[in-house]
Amino acid sequence: MLGERLRKSRLELGLSIPEVAELCNVTKSVISGYECNRINPTKDVLDLLCSKFDIYYLLYGRIYKISI
Repeated sequence: MLGERLRKSRLELGLSIPEVAELCNVTKSVISGYECNRINPTKDVLDLLCSKFDIYYLLYGRIYKISI
């Protein structure tokens, strides 16, 4: 479920796996592993993904844009 959301969000934002990997300071294979649900991101990486994408859809399955 998380992997599908991550992939969908990445594609909607026009980002490649290498771009997301660089953003998160992980390898391309790690991002691929997240998207295929082979591995789960750490809380820190998940928080980073949510903040960089400015969405919490990854966690909750709904889009919540945060404006501060």
